[in-house]
Parts: sequence; structure tokens; C-alpha cells
Amino acid sequence: MKKVSICSTLINSIGEKTKCNVIGKYDFQKKKLFFIENNISVLIEFIGNKVKIKRKNSDYCLNLLFEKNKTTKTRYKVNALNVEFEVEISTQEKEISDKNIKLDYRLYLNGEDMGNFEYKLDFEVIK
Repeated sequence: MKKVSICSTLINSIGEKTKCNVIGKYDFQKKKLFFIENNISVLIEFIGNKVKIKRKNSDYCLNLLFEKNKTTKTRYKVNALNVEFEVEISTQEKEISDKNIKLDYRLYLNGEDMGNFEYKLDFEVIK
């Protein structure tokens, strides 16, 4: 596993931008990126032409699956309420290179349209 510098940016459905800079780890063989962002553990896996993101802390576990021009279904578990919701992700744009990810998607929670989101992640091996 290599140590990486990560800069992530999320633009939500009302245009609010959240930016985070952290140090994480990248397993080049397994194509997995791991980091902690605002007390949330984040695991990003590159599986063929799909990107899987798991965000987890003591309050919740959110799984997201992105495949360009497809709608995927996953689960969002709220631990305190012991409730699970269905999440649908309609991925409009998915760009991946050796050093970054860009995802544009529409999110639905239990069938309710939560709007369009944009997620960008840049990462670089620390020498």
C-alpha cells in the first residue's frame, strides 16, 4: 500500500461545495483507496468499469455504486434508528484516470429525488 495525498470535492444538489484534504492509502494491486474524511472512513474500489464507494462511521453506512449511463441500487443504513433505505444512483458522467475521479450523478433515496451531485477526487502518491 502506498501513502497518498487526497483532495476531494463534493458539490451537492443546491450547489454547496465541500472540500477536504487528507492523507490516505492506495493499494495498486487491489485497486482500493482508503482514507478518513471528517471522522468518516471512506473506501473506494475500482471494479472493472464501476466505482464503489463505502462511507461509514458510528452513525451510518452508505454504499454507492457508479457505472456510467446506468442506474444502480445500493443501501443506506442509519445505525441509531436501525433503518435501511434504498439508494439509487443514476450516473451521468464517470471519468477515471491514474490520479483522479470525477462523478456526476443523480441520487434517489427511497424513491425521492435528492438532486444532482458532482464528486471529484484527486490523489497523488507521497514520496
